[in-house]
Amino acid sequence: MYNWSRQFHLGLFVFIVAFFSSCTDDSSSSSSGGGDDSIVPIAKKTIKGVSQKGPFVKGTSVTVQELEGENLTQTGKSFKGKISNDKGEFSVSSVSLVSQYALLEANGFYRNEITGKKSSSQITLNALVDLSDREKVNINLLTHLEYERAIYLTEQGLDVDSAKKQAEYEVFNAFGIDGDFEQSVDLDILSSGEGNAALLAMSILMQGNLSESELSERLANFASDIEKDGSWDDDSTKARIADWAREQDLSGGFSLIRENIEKWKIGVVPDFEQYVSDYWYENYGIGKCDDEHEGEIAKNLNKLSDLYGSLERFICRDGAWIEASDYEKDTYGWKSGKEGETRKGDVTETMYIYDGENAAWHDTPNYDCSVSEGVVVVYPKGGETFKVGDTVKVVYGASPDLAGPQFIFRYRATDDDTGEILVDTSAGERDPDGKTCYEQEVILDASLVRPSTEAFIQVIPYVKTKSNGKSGKFTVTQ
Repeated sequence: MYNWSRQFHLGLFVFIVAFFSSCTDDSSSSSSGGGDDSIVPIAKKTIKGVSQKGPFVKGTSVTVQELEGENLTQTGKSFKGKISNDKGEFSVSSVSLVSQYALLEANGFYRNEITGKKSSSQITLNALVDLSDREKVNINLLTHLEYERAIYLTEQGLDVDSAKKQAEYEVFNAFGIDGDFEQSVDLDILSSGEGNAALLAMSILMQGNLSESELSERLANFASDIEKDGSWDDDSTKARIADWAREQDLSGGFSLIRENIEKWKIGVVPDFEQYVSDYWYENYGIGKCDDEHEGEIAKNLNKLSDLYGSLERFICRDGAWIEASDYEKDTYGWKSGKEGETRKGDVTETMYIYDGENAAWHDTPNYDCSVSEGVVVVYPKGGETFKVGDTVKVVYGASPDLAGPQFIFRYRATDDDTGEILVDTSAGERDPDGKTCYEQEVILDASLVRPSTEAFIQVIPYVKTKSNGKSGKFTVTQ
């Protein structure tokens, strides 16, 4: 389901940023840092924060790279620090820079949010930051994914603050997330709040079941994809992530992820679950599950999904899309039938029968039609009520020796009634196997049947008429 509202707001956001940027003076627009007058040197400042994919482990190196104020190129000057605890907290002291702009890099092992375990190899995350009015800087997946896009936007004339805001918006937008959140360098996956929940959800989605090398490749591809136009166009990867998210959602994987993170005992796990669910809902084209769509059945519309074209269907229940049962997806939208009417499911091959007394469709019973000699009639089983004119589906089995000219289906109002043949020609299975249930529709035509409280249907083989079978007795009303 294409989110026109989100795309409209994104376009409006980009227009406003571009408009105000164009209104600045020439000296301001010619510099990514806002012109010579806006460059603020940093002197002996201590930079603190947390570095998280999941939290980077103790001992991970954190580097503050000095950036030239005019074009954000690295000068080669850097300051080193390390992560001091399991929370991913770091501190880099005595930082002095020629401008307020810096690139922070964290390189090391991290705790995997999905498994709860320490990664087996290292990854690198970046953060572009303006240090003029802050000492706390968090390094996370959002700061990393926005970095190349923000740099590109500054090269197009935006100031750093505007470039970062636009890039942050576009990264979240790529995951179907829209909200008024804190800046990326203020977000923390182990604190409460919607922005932190959105960051954790995005981190979980990108991680999936990937190894560290696969994750690094996915992150690099994403950053490269959005660099020039702010749009993530890798629909195949989006679909793979959606398939993984759907599996976690429907199999109870969210609870396990939450449990794994909580076992670290180093913070509060924000409510990431809805953001992850909404991602695969949108990717599958089924939209949000709200009061308006309660009880609706939907199917996966994404042709790139591995599950596209499957029999799987989803039903909207209490704000969440869950897997629909065979009954729910087979009978969705069905109207009332006639007593004893049978119908094949819309999705599966399951047969259903209408229960007039309870005004509901039911699975046909799991009939046992095995017979070694003759005919067995298992439906009508007895006790049903039909009306003259109804269509009844007779369910029966027959032994292999009755193969050939098929069967006669006779209605008898009582045991003493000789009855009327309901089907003009021989009908039914030509090659019965003594195990399979066969079905034959017959009409209780007013010209052939009369009301009775002890009627039954007799199935008579042409080849051995005495090897016939009788249904249970039922009622026929006018």
